Amino acid sequence: MRGEIGSTFKIDGGDGDQDFFPSPMIARRVSEPWFGGTLPRGQAYLLQLANGKHIGEYVAVTSRQVASLSDQLANGPWASVVVHRILQPGEGFSPTVEAAPAIGMAIIEAL
Repeated sequence: MRGEIGSTFKIDGGDGDQDFFPSPMIARRVSEPWFGGTLPRGQAYLLQLANGKHIGEYVAVTSRQVASLSDQLANGPWASVVVHRILQPGEGFSPTVEAAPAIGMAIIEAL
């Protein structure tokens, strides 16, 4: 099933913070005990970046559409998302706008 824990995604074409989105990135969906799977925008996937300038950092993605991430990926390998940077990952993380600010919108592709 597309999008499950361990899935790999390509993040491409991000707008917003161009320091963060200068070129396509590869990310893996991970599960961490401190991340409950939601942000104020709803269902969220926690991704860890596997290449590029921000390798190893965590981001979360939420749906840009009415359809959830799961629903979008059930219909094809792409999802339209809002990318949130996780500022202080780890124990004590709180799923707030301040702790995970939106830094842009992008398309993710399940690989």
